[in-house]
Amino acid sequence: MANADVVARVTVGACDKSGRLSNVVIAFPGIAVFAHAWLGYGYEVDFPIECTVTAAKSGRELYKKRQPIELNLRHADFGRTWMNFLAPTVMLTIANGLYCISYDEDIDAELPQKAAPWVGVYVASEMIRALNDAPVAPVKH
Repeated sequence: MANADVVARVTVGACDKSGRLSNVVIAFPGIAVFAHAWLGYGYEVDFPIECTVTAAKSGRELYKKRQPIELNLRHADFGRTWMNFLAPTVMLTIANGLYCISYDEDIDAELPQKAAPWVGVYVASEMIRALNDAPVAPVKH
């Protein structure tokens, strides 16, 4: 880090995860056959990211931004879709649909590898854009 001009620090806050109310309609048979398999259930993952860029030598803060990241996901897992195939009664499918409103924790295993590259590129491009737009202080030689 001795040759670096700036130091970037990215902090990720706690996630807020939820399922969509529309999952009831997707789970209910007859609305759209096999919708849960070809469309997937809808989920939202929101988390704050705080980016701080400081000058390496002086420690002066050059850039700081708190950015909420909102991911809209679609996911179909057999653990949630099997009931739609075996539930011939309306009451069971409605109960399954209400269950599918909750967030599916199975998504967490795939989320870092699927979303991290895209989120990383977005955060890096935002920091670079902000640094390029920042006023430049004169350098004393």
